[in-house]
Amino acid sequence: MSTTEIVRSDYSNRFVPYGLACQILIPLLCYIPIFSIYSYSQLNKKENIASEHLLMILTCLPALIDPFISFYFVVPYRNALLRVIINRKEDEKTSTMAVASTVSIRHITPHVM
Repeated sequence: MSTTEIVRSDYSNRFVPYGLACQILIPLLCYIPIFSIYSYSQLNKKENIASEHLLMILTCLPALIDPFISFYFVVPYRNALLRVIINRKEDEKTSTMAVASTVSIRHITPHVM
């Protein structure tokens, strides 16, 4: 292994545990509060509008955030995503398109009957 590969793998190995910790904590931060509020409202027979509306949002939130955590903390994924984004921006800047005009202008005189 070359020195740059060792440094790269060391860098990756340092950030992967942080990504895993985030992937563990986000569901806990989303599911536990909503479950607690729902259980409280069921036990006390009180209606809580926040628990009804936030239930769907907070249960879907970890699935929405998880790919972004992976892209940020897993270096090969991040590099691949950056390559795709940078190439698209460069393609947008440098791409030109020449189209020959097929429209002709004709003067049409109306026929009077």
